[in-house]
Amino acid sequence: VNSGIILKSSEPKAGFMPAKDPANIKLSEISEAVAAAGFGRPTAESAGALERITQAQRDALAQYSIKQILG
Repeated sequence: VNSGIILKSSEPKAGFMPAKDPANIKLSEISEAVAAAGFGRPTAESAGALERITQAQRDALAQYSIKQILG
């Protein structure tokens, strides 16, 4: 909710829904929101390698939206 990807709903039942059209929500946005909510932090030795992996993952996920994946 804090990332702006989903909204809390109360009607007809309590739950969550996309904050915008799923065609406009990239998988990279979801990945970044989940990572921001995480508690793990890299060590100084692994930070560079993890940043490269994270960037590669972000680039790959940015190519797809929720709508494309769910059809």
